[in-house]
Amino acid sequence: MAVAGRVDPTTVAEFEAGLQALLPDVGYKVVLDLTNVAFVSSLGLRVLMTTLVLVRAKQGALVICGLNDDLTTLFRMSGFLGLFDVTATEADALATLAG
Repeated sequence: MAVAGRVDPTTVAEFEAGLQALLPDVGYKVVLDLTNVAFVSSLGLRVLMTTLVLVRAKQGALVICGLNDDLTTLFRMSGFLGLFDVTATEADALATLAG
């Protein structure tokens, strides 16, 4: 799933609904491409964490790719880099899912 723009209070419901709708169709194995995301709010981080818990409960996997420098800093400061599989590119993320 590729996301663009901002994941903030005005867009987080749509972001969450899109993720939730996608999960059963892909067998709870998801690559989330954030290459074109400029900002993720705390609400967006909550959605990511909730989704990770759900995916792991279904023995699936969630790999995030394409973090820009600001998002990498956010993920590092929030501790998310240690919780999520994060790769530089979509190809790397797909390889992580396959591995």
